[in-house]
Amino acid sequence: MSVQPAHERRRFQRFRFSSVVRVRQGDTVQECEMLDMSFRGFLARCPASWQPTEGDRLRVEWRLAELIKLELDAVVMHVHNSHMGCSWEARDAESFAHLKRLVEINLLDSKMVARELEALKGETGSKHRDAVH
Repeated sequence: MSVQPAHERRRFQRFRFSSVVRVRQGDTVQECEMLDMSFRGFLARCPASWQPTEGDRLRVEWRLAELIKLELDAVVMHVHNSHMGCSWEARDAESFAHLKRLVEINLLDSKMVARELEALKGETGSKHRDAVH
């Protein structure tokens, strides 16, 4: 199910996705609760004992099933209380394929998925253009 208040004008449709992600920042590893996600990024709740700052670069490890593990780079875009919003920074082809499938399953609209993929390809300075097929 898609989550997007009427006053927001996001280019990428977000949907709720509750999952635990392991976030690595240097030598620090924290478990955070992913609240929602899109092709462009995600929102997560972090432990009160750890609060990243805007601009921090993170490595996100996300296990979807016993045999499916995504490893994605992200940058912190905003932090408010215990929530952080991150933008995917770079993706390997295999992790992006899993992410793409999750978005397809949750958006249920192949035309919207195609539009979002085109928008993702067209982003200026995109570091993940090669992973988008």
